[in-house]
Amino acid sequence: MPKKQVSLIQHDTIENLSVCFITYFERYGKPKKACFLAHLQTLYQIHTGVNLTSGEDHSHHLEILFYQATKAWHIYRYHTFERRTNRGRNHLQAGRVFRVNNWSVRDLYQWSKKNSFDLFNHLNMRGAKRLQCVYLNDEDQPYYIRWRSDAAGIHPYDIIDFSWREISTYRLILSESLIVHNRCVGKENGICVNGNHYRSIRDAYESLMPNKSYGAVCRLLRHGKTPDEAFDDGERHRKKI
Repeated sequence: MPKKQVSLIQHDTIENLSVCFITYFERYGKPKKACFLAHLQTLYQIHTGVNLTSGEDHSHHLEILFYQATKAWHIYRYHTFERRTNRGRNHLQAGRVFRVNNWSVRDLYQWSKKNSFDLFNHLNMRGAKRLQCVYLNDEDQPYYIRWRSDAAGIHPYDIIDFSWREISTYRLILSESLIVHNRCVGKENGICVNGNHYRSIRDAYESLMPNKSYGAVCRLLRHGKTPDEAFDDGERHRKKI
């Protein structure tokens, strides 16, 4: 008797894939396009006894499914991220974002005219494009971050490191210090430093222990430095401990 088949495009099928996504993440980690569909088809067949078929428009269906998987990965890592939130004087590591309010500078200006320009002026919003009000899962008071470009910004379920400074009663995140840990982005094959391969920037940092912060390494990479340049701290003969 032929095995039952179901198309990827069916919305109820996509909704019912959550269990398979979790199993995928536990076995393979972050979704990678090159092998994503083959692994998922195997897991889905084991879990349901039904074969997933890609249909005629294979690439379109795969994009839909991969998009759903990346969203699920984002939330999965939010709940399973290994490090606890750590707070310093004006620095925070592994903060869990549960809500973000977005304001365009135009909307904020109109709101300020009716209420107060205190927030607008203290955070120097002239010349900015938008403001985000960021709430962490274990704090009642928000942080603010302003953007002068069309950056991706911060999203709910992000896990973030950042530095901040207090302006009047507002806590302003310094955008150049922001690091997001659990987005499904970046090179799928990790990072190569001085000929050695690592699963992630974090793995490379913890292995090499350069004389600079993790955030500094990430900023150098974002600004176009090669991995070798970003991790180089000027010591050609660093002692290994």
